[in-house]
Amino acid sequence: DPARDLLTDQITLIRPDGTRKNYTTAIRLYSLTELIALLKACGMEPESWYGGLNGSPLQLESRRLAIVSRRGD
Repeated sequence: DPARDLLTDQITLIRPDGTRKNYTTAIRLYSLTELIALLKACGMEPESWYGGLNGSPLQLESRRLAIVSRRGD
């Protein structure tokens, strides 16, 4: 849902006995700009960001976002 920045998904779990349970999940998506603003609002100072925990560069194809920040002065 681009208007609300939500990624929704329907999940169906099928148990060994054949019974089914349906779930709907919703994940709020934040841009790097939004996350930096949230960190700053909490008194943190973002220093760098990466596309993974291994320090790889952040790219559009990155599956993760890792932000290094410190407490502001």
